[in-house]
Amino acid sequence: MEFSPDGNRLLTTSYDGTARVWDLVLLADKEPSLRLESPIFGAALSEDGKQILAGSKDGTIRRINLATLREEPPLMPALGDRKLIRALAFDGSGRQWAAALAPYEGNATSYSVGLWRQHNDQISRLELSHPQAVAILAFNMSGSRLATVADDVSIRVWNTSEGTLLHEIYLPNRAPRLAGVSPDGRMVVVSLV
Repeated sequence: MEFSPDGNRLLTTSYDGTARVWDLVLLADKEPSLRLESPIFGAALSEDGKQILAGSKDGTIRRINLATLREEPPLMPALGDRKLIRALAFDGSGRQWAAALAPYEGNATSYSVGLWRQHNDQISRLELSHPQAVAILAFNMSGSRLATVADDVSIRVWNTSEGTLLHEIYLPNRAPRLAGVSPDGRMVVVSLV
């Protein structure tokens, strides 16, 4: 579930593969809803509220234009191996996005974050390796920094242009719920339980 930046819309997803955008001013679900073939495990709404990312159990990530409910060109390149999408995030421009990837079956040590950037009609991808599954992703507004929060309660801050790790913090015996990065990329806020 995710609110639009202006607070007027809410993106909800469900295990039956449905994604809906709710108009909170009219208190109605905007028609039509988006239906994928597989349960949706992660979703994100762009800052301008015009695109959503939907990641499903089958490892598919779709970038959808909300006005047309069609995939945005260029289409997402295939991940190549079966991955479970745990979380998704857009940067402020909507031209860069990240996905927390975990193995669908088998090898439980191949956790990573896929980082995609669109340049004109081309999409480039970086892979950020993680020792544990990532549950939360957050960009700063410019997209120059990405914070990742993993199940082992490690918080990592990455330089997105190079894919380099800048900072790493561990918060033992705590459960993270939300994270955010300041617009200048200098602070990370994490809500813990």
